Amino acid sequence: MGAERLIFHLGDFKTGSTAIQDWLALEGAGHGLALMPGAPHVPLAQCLRDRAWREAEFVALARHLQDAPAPVAVVSAEHFEFADPNLLLQAVSAHLPGWTGRIGLVAYVRPHPQALLSRYTESVKIGSFIGTPSEYLDWPQTRSRMAYAMRFGRWRAAWGSAFDLRLYDRTSFPGADIRRDFAQIATGRDPGPLAAPDVNRAPGLRALALARAFHQAIGETARNSAAERARWTLGRELGRLMAQAPELADDPRLELDQLLARRIEEVFAADAESLDAGFFETAPMVRALQAASAEAPAETPVPDPDTELIPETRMAVSLWGRLLARGLSNEVDAVEIDRIWHE
Repeated sequence: MGAERLIFHLGDFKTGSTAIQDWLALEGAGHGLALMPGAPHVPLAQCLRDRAWREAEFVALARHLQDAPAPVAVVSAEHFEFADPNLLLQAVSAHLPGWTGRIGLVAYVRPHPQALLSRYTESVKIGSFIGTPSEYLDWPQTRSRMAYAMRFGRWRAAWGSAFDLRLYDRTSFPGADIRRDFAQIATGRDPGPLAAPDVNRAPGLRALALARAFHQAIGETARNSAAERARWTLGRELGRLMAQAPELADDPRLELDQLLARRIEEVFAADAESLDAGFFETAPMVRALQAASAEAPAETPVPDPDTELIPETRMAVSLWGRLLARGLSNEVDAVEIDRIWHE
């Protein structure tokens, strides 16, 4: 058949990307959507600065577009968060001649308060950050990655009206389902009610305390090393196991306290105003900041291993972390650990 249109799904992180990708892989073709082979398409997001790598990836993409079993092809990766939109435009112009006018780009954005919590839980789970939520707000990576207005403004400047930024708000999606929202944007048609997706339960307080104790025991790993990649893989697998554990079924959810909610509003107020002005008519980003500050309780528990875990559990988790740290200390072993547990 071959595709007639190409959609780049850009994430953002923690905005239902896995649910979209899983549905596209299983049922997308029946709704006119073809997820390109190799999803999630992290290499396509990461190759843009490397000429040889970029050429190889986009030549393969061109071939897949010719063989697509549906009229709308989809490339999907949260890692486009880190990509340069101008380099993507250059790559498309160079390697997909004639496609520029047939491309759409879709990204979803969470309001800052919800984004901080979801990103914190993911960072703690994989071990890229092991501090408290308040400390996470001060982490330079948090500040830069949640500076939405500048980042999404670059996508709009490069791609114009082809770029569509969607608010990640389940109440605004057809049937409260992001998969239906994405399909409607990509094809112009609502596919109607879909089978319930697998629930990806977010870690609660005890699970986050376990993850913090585990990664504290592992200790530091060098940036961009095999040990760091293996640690992230172990953290994701630990997260899946904790989500399935009946003992954690009633694990209380992490919530903002009033002080942290007010700090988030102070830090991101200007960014929210700018993003609303550029993309949204009803100021949802500003309203979300204000609501979080007004509604957050004075105090909430934090996922502290010393208070959430009994001493025996804390000791057992720490021992396992120290045990795995020995394997991660050797690059060959770290690569093998990553291979064993990689999804």
